[in-house]
Amino acid sequence: MADEIKMTGSLNILDGFLRESYSPGTISIDMNSTAGAGGSQTIGGSYEAIAAGDTNDGGVYFFRNVNNSIDISIGIEHGGSTFVAFLLLKPGEFSIGRLSSKTIFAKAQITGSVSSADLQYRLLSV
Repeated sequence: MADEIKMTGSLNILDGFLRESYSPGTISIDMNSTAGAGGSQTIGGSYEAIAAGDTNDGGVYFFRNVNNSIDISIGIEHGGSTFVAFLLLKPGEFSIGRLSSKTIFAKAQITGSVSSADLQYRLLSV
């Protein structure tokens, strides 16, 4: 089979006199394996690995912050002990794309008495 994964994107900006729109269309991706991981993971204030299961490197990801007050950072571990974020998800935000590695970490930006945030995610092997 071919083109089992489809991603469609658009971006519309309207701020005063600034008006822009981008609609790059649809990306079709072959899914060469049914291996995947996902669901919901509770993310705390210290960075932690996102459970990737049997997925492979170079797969497709979907991340969504389902918390209503806490930011979640997505990133990598550098030097075996330092978290380096490459993606910030504000409450309710999502991101879809491709990862070069399945070894990904997340960290909740804890504020006040809330000690964790829920990350909805799906990792797909391609």
